[in-house]
Amino acid sequence: MDLAQVEEEYILSTNTVLDNIMYCDKFRKKLELAGAIRRAYGRVEGLGRQELEEFRNWVKYILLSVCGDKLAVVEEILSWAGNGEDDMAFKYNIVRMFEEEREEGKAEGKAEAILDLLGDVGAVPEALREKILGQKDLEILRGWLKLASASRTVEEFENLFMK
Repeated sequence: MDLAQVEEEYILSTNTVLDNIMYCDKFRKKLELAGAIRRAYGRVEGLGRQELEEFRNWVKYILLSVCGDKLAVVEEILSWAGNGEDDMAFKYNIVRMFEEEREEGKAEGKAEAILDLLGDVGAVPEALREKILGQKDLEILRGWLKLASASRTVEEFENLFMK
């Protein structure tokens, strides 16, 4: 069943854990998902402790898949929902977390691109590999990427890199 085609009113006409999971599963955009999770949390809280825990476990599973298995990020998001944060604060915080995850992914991608370029011109020493992978500043990584693309050897990159 394609939940995107099912009307919200129909899904929300009853209030069970499954109804609320189906309601959230309708949304694919992160901001919409954040709003749906927040709304469903408000509905599930009235069902009982066990139902709330079942829903929380499902949300945790979904958020872990969205946040790249970063448990600390997911626990922080769930604490906002559990503390009754208002809708705007909840949406802002969950979107901020998604943005941070995206930025981290960009940094990892640039670091991998640098290593790929360097790997084409020689063996990359482990210490250099770790330093490149450990860098999270996108501006620095952009500079290193340009430097790696212009370097004819790993040693040339390292000499310029150290300056």
